[in-house]
Amino acid sequence: MRATQEFGNALEHFALVDIRDENGERLQSFHFRDLHGHFLEYLERGFPLMDNNRAYRYLHHSQSQIRSSQFWFYHHEPGLNRSLDEAYEWMGTFDAERNVAKNASRIALCFSTTTPTIEIDPQYVHSIPDIKTTDEKLVFTDGCGTLSEKLSHDIRKSLGKGPFSVVQFRYAGAKGVVSVNPQLGPGYRLCIRRSMDKF
Repeated sequence: MRATQEFGNALEHFALVDIRDENGERLQSFHFRDLHGHFLEYLERGFPLMDNNRAYRYLHHSQSQIRSSQFWFYHHEPGLNRSLDEAYEWMGTFDAERNVAKNASRIALCFSTTTPTIEIDPQYVHSIPDIKTTDEKLVFTDGCGTLSEKLSHDIRKSLGKGPFSVVQFRYAGAKGVVSVNPQLGPGYRLCIRRSMDKF
């Protein structure tokens, strides 16, 4: 998970809280209405944990975790890992997104499970326009970029997989799929469309 890899030791600095009924079953929506005040207090103030009362504060969640009522809480140790403010700053700039649900889903990308492959220097990353209808109501390339054959070869090699023509990916604040484009020439080239930039 990108965020847990970046913000310190997963065992020392993170707590994944799974909210369930006392019988171990998932809570239903009406339970959350009844317990709203309790949950809100934990989300706003956090909680102490272990013998030394380490303070854990709510950080965020992935899209799949919110559906399962799971939330990441984070313990900041000065000098060892980022503060909460620094953690949110690392995740990206989300000020342009005023819709609360979309804003939360953008941040949730930092908590999605990914398989690291190779590092791509920003000099090989290019922004290309989306292909749209003349009235711009439809985007034919929504979430779809391209990459060079050399780049696809090295990604495949790092994964130990066979050849592919399309791969789902995350790069910085971009997500979507990229297809192999032989016309991009030799070397590394990753082309990201505007519709792929989430933050």
